[in-house]
Amino acid sequence: MQICDVSVEGFRCLAEIKQVPVLRQTVLTGQNEGGGKTALLDALAFLLKGTALSERDLTYLGEGEAEDAGVQARVAFSIVRHSHEMTRPWGIRSLLPSPRRC
Repeated sequence: MQICDVSVEGFRCLAEIKQVPVLRQTVLTGQNEGGGKTALLDALAFLLKGTALSERDLTYLGEGEAEDAGVQARVAFSIVRHSHEMTRPWGIRSLLPSPRRC
C-alpha cells in the first residue's frame, strides 16, 4: 500500500488540513514550535500503527466554540484520513476497483 495523501482534523495544532500529498520524498517545512510538522507525523503514526491518542492530542476549540465561556475546551474527536494505492512488493499495481493514482 502506498499512501497518496493525508487529511487531518482536530489533531493537536492541526485544526483542519486537507490532502497533504505524501510522495516517496516528502519534505515537511514550517516554523519551529507549533508549525505542525511533528503533529502531522504523529497523525500518520496513528493512522498506520493505531497509536493510542490522549486528551492532549485533541485540538482546542476556538473562541466562541466552547459551551462555557472562559473555559478552554477541546474538540470531541480527531479525524485522520488518507487515500492510498495498492501495490505489489515488486512494484506492479494490483487490479483492485478504482485505485487512486498519486
